[in-house]
Amino acid sequence: MRDLEKELQDSESYIKKLENELEKLNREKSQIENKECERRKELENLRSRKQDLLNELGIAENKDSNKLLNFYNICSEEKELISPYGITKWIDARVKVFLYALYLHQAFIENLAKQFKKNLSLSVNILKGKVPADNSIAWKMGFESLWITAPVISTTFASFSRLFAGLNKEDIGWLLIDEAGQAVPQEAVGAIWRSKRVVVVGDPLQLEPICNIPFVLEEKLAEKFGLQDERKKFFPTISSVQILADNATFIGTWIGEDSDSIWVGCPLRVHRRCSSPMFDISNKIAYKGLMIQGKREFRSSLPESCWYDVKGKKFKGNWVEEEGEKLKELLEELSELSELSELSKRGAIDITKDVFIISPFRDVVEKCREIVKEYGVNLNKIGTVHTTQGKEAEIVVIVLGGTTEGARAWAASKPNLLNVAVTRAKERIYIIGNVDVWKNKPHFCDCIKFFKKVRNDKLIYQPIQGGFSNERE
Repeated sequence: MRDLEKELQDSESYIKKLENELEKLNREKSQIENKECERRKELENLRSRKQDLLNELGIAENKDSNKLLNFYNICSEEKELISPYGITKWIDARVKVFLYALYLHQAFIENLAKQFKKNLSLSVNILKGKVPADNSIAWKMGFESLWITAPVISTTFASFSRLFAGLNKEDIGWLLIDEAGQAVPQEAVGAIWRSKRVVVVGDPLQLEPICNIPFVLEEKLAEKFGLQDERKKFFPTISSVQILADNATFIGTWIGEDSDSIWVGCPLRVHRRCSSPMFDISNKIAYKGLMIQGKREFRSSLPESCWYDVKGKKFKGNWVEEEGEKLKELLEELSELSELSELSKRGAIDITKDVFIISPFRDVVEKCREIVKEYGVNLNKIGTVHTTQGKEAEIVVIVLGGTTEGARAWAASKPNLLNVAVTRAKERIYIIGNVDVWKNKPHFCDCIKFFKKVRNDKLIYQPIQGGFSNERE
């Protein structure tokens, strides 16, 4: 009897255990079903979002098409923002034309293989310096064959005279000059003479050409040739390839007022690199509100753009010791963010790649190089403003320095330097410098207006109510 009772208890215990396991499995099953349901909903939402985006794409294309049809009835900003050549069908057709052009080149080369082999050998000999420059026929044949296989050849003005020495007037089909605002006119003469058509791209309101001709000599030459009133056009220390090209272009606009105004030919008004406040500062100090924001804003985990107000007492040249200490603090904060974002893989920033440190002064740059070594910042990402044009980074730190009135006056003499500095940054800018000594300087006084003091040593970016008009002031 006892044995039966024990067996019954064991059975009941086993049944209870099975019931518990069944209950546990049912709970797990329910959780899995709930997760499956959630995933199905997410999948449906994604499919719906995909369809919405496809519809938006179609609407956008139709919208651009409609805007083109009503081009003269839409506002100035909309005209600048539409992309008439960005419609999918147009792009597809353009790609096909390009591919068929390549097939044509391929067929041409294959059917004249022997002749091409000889001419390409001639091209190699030209590039090796084995063909004299006075044999212009050989040079032209060699480069024409080379251009069939490699339609675009890039070089610098310094190398151009050697690379194309044997070519004559208009032997080059198209010449594209980039960063023309930094090139002195005499550098481009030979290249322009050898080209049938020239496209000049640059910004006269960014860095100017570096020219060591004394101002007194410029004045004497201008007086001799009666060009005293044409300083902007012909003075080597002021003029550039871009300025001369702009002056030769009848389609354009004036930027600035009175004696400070400058004629810009065929201005490209839509800016797509920088978020605010970099866009706002640049648009205010250099372009008088003519630029149009073409970049979409997105939320970032980075600290807001700001100006660190550092009152320095320890100086060496243009270097301010206290500004260096503030740079260390900022790099510490960015390093911690870099580690956290790397762990979460969300909004990741890499301090070795995403940070650019710049200053108007060389001695400040050298001191910054010493500081950043322990933080892993790439030393190629540190330099003067003059070495950074054409480059960009997610974050830019501007260490102002400038311990004398003369140094600060030089940095603020034109909008170009500050304009280049702030527009290197895509998402955030951090300025380190004494507000009191910079706030009354030209262009910097406008820059400071975009920052609002939140504590004694820090001014945070604050959008100006109403912004700046896109009409000339």
